[in-house]
Amino acid sequence: MDIELPDTISAETIQQAQPAVEALRALLADGTLSPGLTAESLGALLAVMEGVAEAATGDIADLSPSEAAERLRMARPSVMRLIARGELSSRKDGGHYVLSPRELRSFQTRLASIRREALGDLTAMADEFGF
Repeated sequence: MDIELPDTISAETIQQAQPAVEALRALLADGTLSPGLTAESLGALLAVMEGVAEAATGDIADLSPSEAAERLRMARPSVMRLIARGELSSRKDGGHYVLSPRELRSFQTRLASIRREALGDLTAMADEFGF
């Protein structure tokens, strides 16, 4: 399939799309998807949108654990635990941990997959027990 993408996507366009992205995230979290719409397809669409938004902002700078925590919407100590357990790759620069944006995106993708699987399991259990 050939898809023609525009050469540039303005920050304004991405900002205008943000409410739709949040609505899609809410649908995915709720699990109330319309027929024909799967959690996998919705997750793929969100991943594309996040990739486009990130590419448009030119985010290539390394992140501190605090910045990574903000992007992951978790506390800094949680990020440090993920690093210590090897679940989130980092390196030391001048004695301080730094994370690459690419590693953070990879972790977010893995986390989203785990969450989708758990949601599917919960939905199956709810159906099984008639909730």
